[in-house]
Amino acid sequence: MESSLSLRHEPHHFSHNLNFRTPNPLLNRRNLNLGFRTNSTVSVPAAASKTEPIASSAAEPVYTPTPPNRDLRTPHSGYDFDGTARKFFEGWYFKVSIPERRQSFCFMYSVENPAFRQPLTALELAQHGPRTTGVGAQILGADDKYICQYSEESKNFWGSRHELMLGNTFVAEKQSKPPTKEVPPQEFNKRVMEGFQVTPLWHQGFIRDDGRTNYVETVRTARWEYSTRPIFGWGDVGSKQKPTAGWLAAFPVFEPHWQICLAGGLSTGWIEWDGERYEFQNAPSYSEKNWGGAFPRKWFWVQCNVFEGATGEVALTAGGGLRQIPGLSETFENAALIGVHFGGKFYEFVPWNGVVTWEIATWGHWSMAAENETHVVELEATTEDPGTTLRAPTAEVGLAPACKDTCFGVLKLQMWERRYDGSKGKMILDVKSNMAAVEVGGGPWFTTWKGKTNTPELLKRAIGAPVDVEGAYNLVPLFKPPACISHRGRRFRFGTIAEKKVILVMTGLSMINAGITTQLLLSLFDIEGVVHYCISGNANPSFNIADVLIPQYWSHTALWNWHIYGNGPQDELSLESQGDYTRTIGYFKFSNYTVHVTGCSSFDNLLNNIWFQPEEVFPIDGTPEQRQHAFWIAVDPFYYEISKKLEDLKLESCLNATTCLPHTPKVALVDRGTSASIFLSNAAYRSFLYAKFNISPLDMESASVALICLQQRVPFIAIRALSSGLTGGGSGDPTEAGKFISLASKNSVTAVVEFIKQLSLYQMLISH
Repeated sequence: MESSLSLRHEPHHFSHNLNFRTPNPLLNRRNLNLGFRTNSTVSVPAAASKTEPIASSAAEPVYTPTPPNRDLRTPHSGYDFDGTARKFFEGWYFKVSIPERRQSFCFMYSVENPAFRQPLTALELAQHGPRTTGVGAQILGADDKYICQYSEESKNFWGSRHELMLGNTFVAEKQSKPPTKEVPPQEFNKRVMEGFQVTPLWHQGFIRDDGRTNYVETVRTARWEYSTRPIFGWGDVGSKQKPTAGWLAAFPVFEPHWQICLAGGLSTGWIEWDGERYEFQNAPSYSEKNWGGAFPRKWFWVQCNVFEGATGEVALTAGGGLRQIPGLSETFENAALIGVHFGGKFYEFVPWNGVVTWEIATWGHWSMAAENETHVVELEATTEDPGTTLRAPTAEVGLAPACKDTCFGVLKLQMWERRYDGSKGKMILDVKSNMAAVEVGGGPWFTTWKGKTNTPELLKRAIGAPVDVEGAYNLVPLFKPPACISHRGRRFRFGTIAEKKVILVMTGLSMINAGITTQLLLSLFDIEGVVHYCISGNANPSFNIADVLIPQYWSHTALWNWHIYGNGPQDELSLESQGDYTRTIGYFKFSNYTVHVTGCSSFDNLLNNIWFQPEEVFPIDGTPEQRQHAFWIAVDPFYYEISKKLEDLKLESCLNATTCLPHTPKVALVDRGTSASIFLSNAAYRSFLYAKFNISPLDMESASVALICLQQRVPFIAIRALSSGLTGGGSGDPTEAGKFISLASKNSVTAVVEFIKQLSLYQMLISH
């Protein structure tokens, strides 16, 4: 059956009492000796207009495209949506701290139930039950003020499955298409009026408060651009980075999952906020993500990478929650961890290598202690700040007020070597901060929560086992979730060719099946381009069975206007005057193919003439319901140029040791191919198509894929191997197509794999 191979783009963190925050004069805002060293920071008044960035020569960020397989990339950095209709959210959290001003900016992004790009229809509600949909962007900024912009639609959201790269367009610039992948900053600013994009190395955006928040102090707009140099991922510097929740985080159990993506980095750039512009150089920064069915029942969190008294870079992340264990009954478990990066080394305190205890007040006090086989750690955080209520994805009502945060926590962090008897030995870390981010969320939370991790020994051993998740996936690709997704009658298989992530899906026979499958593919996933391949018939006498042909143009030659008998080429077609049909492309005259007629100098045929018609197309960047027309659809010119490298590719010529073709198959670039939902074994009509349109391959699907990609503005190419000659069999044998179909199929796959290798190689070269 027909197949389409798509190239995938490479590709939130979020408490209860609702308060207005007022500055606390008891909090000391003096400068600190930093765990992460920073240069001087300057703020300047913002301009009256907030629609354009404020020009400045200081603290200019430097954009760097995200390289493939970068250092310090953690497992689960990519977008974890599996394509199914189950309840799902994913959230991302990015923080920049400016010690000289004792201010922090926390950026929170979330997407909910992305299987549904817009609110559910009545039918979908009946099928799947209530679901909230959409994308949210929140910022907790200077003085704990807040801004939130939210859309119920996620059609302009994109995320890379391989890397920490995502973005969303709330409002696009006029005549501009929203980005579907990382783009240079200048291009982003030209195409996006309101939205964001973020990668491990770059973060920019502009959002406008949508007025939904009346319980905290808000700002009207925020704009930002900054670059980041990662220092700590989640593991030792120079070593393979770790999954925060162990290797079981690769599976849809023990949800929600949590991954620290950047325990510490240094960021340079600017943020415009509430009438002020904050500029910074080498400011401490942090990022993490959560994903799954919903946030925990309740949770707490402490994070800091600005410390007084540090002799080197220090970064702390600690947190815990009450999360549901999969099963028929509602069973919950306590889960918590503490992670400390110090001097290039990672100190991990998790349930599978020790014990974590905590005592967390409803607000204002966080106390945690933990030990593993080699070290003991204690932390205590307090705040007199009332905090700011933020939103989090909830299972019941979606993105809703559910947690409370402040970035003015006072923190003390201490760590010791552990003696053989479990007591504290030499102190190796003793630091303080008054810029800790602290949070409580969920509920019910009526009194102080005292807890202790309790992990069964068998599970401890399983989670603590040194499993290289990504390496194991490469060895056993079907083990990687999701290896495939079944949706709307199609199965989408995930894999990698030449380090290029791909999705493989069978279209099925005919134009309509190919069109439905291609539209599903482009609607469900973030697709870089489409490579359509399989076997085809042949109309060009220059080519033979098992040759692989790559046309530059495709057409659909079974959309006709059938002329009334008696009318000739000079007579107007039905509805032609209204612009629905045309005679510009040409026609097929049935009487030209009459045989066994004698004694007549001229003859006619009641079937008369059929006139070939262009397709109506409605491009996504065009005016809705305003049609355009297309007959010849060009493949992507860049893909076509890359395909020239396949012309010397060696192809198979033998079915087995005893059955071989008399010629050596080859790859050839040709002018045109055509499609129709017709299995075309008729030699006369094939000859007509070749003479009239210079057609080489004939199939039943490629033009449909081309038309969908044209309208969705997605690059496309089709690669077809000939399974028959000019008459359904070059030898005159009507079974010849079936006889050599496996050989032709093999050659088409060989060509596709080589094409993707060449594409991947070229893209890697230009990225360097």
